[in-house]
Formats: sequence, C-alpha cells, structure tokens
Amino acid sequence: MTILREAVERQRQYMINKIITEGIAMNDDVLLHDKTITELVNEYEQSQVLNQ
Repeated sequence: MTILREAVERQRQYMINKIITEGIAMNDDVLLHDKTITELVNEYEQSQVLNQ
C-alpha cells in the first residue's frame, strides 16, 4: 500500500511542478499544494483549453 501512496504523491508533485513551470500558478500558491491529482489535472487542462 505504501508503494501506491508514493506513486500517487510523485504524480501529484509532477503535476504541481508542471503547473508552476508553465506559469499557470506560482510556487507560493498554498492552495495548489492542497489539491488532489484530479483537481491539478483539471486545472492544467483548463489552462490548455484557454490558451488555444
């Protein structure tokens, strides 16, 4: 079970880093670090739609 939790956390950190790197949110955005993977993916996808 620990392996699954670690994998989920790695994916969550990946999405947070991607959102920050692409300028969608700032690193000091405390709310960003409290979001679930689903919320992070949705935020990223919404920004991609808006940028097209």
